[in-house]
Amino acid sequence: MRRPVRSPRGLTLIESMVVLAVMAILATQAAPAFNSFLAASRLRGAASQLTTDLRNARSEAVTRNTEVTVTFSATGYSLDSGGTTLRSVVLAGGTTISSGNGTTVTFTRRGILDPVSSAAVTLANSSHSLQVTLHPLGRVQCEVLSGNASC
Repeated sequence: MRRPVRSPRGLTLIESMVVLAVMAILATQAAPAFNSFLAASRLRGAASQLTTDLRNARSEAVTRNTEVTVTFSATGYSLDSGGTTLRSVVLAGGTTISSGNGTTVTFTRRGILDPVSSAAVTLANSSHSLQVTLHPLGRVQCEVLSGNASC
């Protein structure tokens, strides 16, 4: 009886090099899209954190029965109540913050803005920007200004 001929197992050197070359080409095509995804993700995280902190500042103003002030700088913000810093945040690298209503927002002991007007805070990085809006009665809303980052 004849034994069946076995085909060789494994890959040849040329097959391995072709697979490696194709993977390298795909990786160079995916890198820019991945960088954009990371930038959008960082910005989305910063907007989420700011939204949560503004809601907490409003809640703290009502709970403590005192004013809570949120002070913005180019790279972060802080929450203060009666001379005590409740929280200080520095944004991730490349993310900037600007407030159209000046550098501070104050919640009264009733949880509304002082003065009673809307306030807008813009978060931006190299390719995306989001706006967090505070309505006079303290509601916080996020919207996309440019890029494909979502709130």
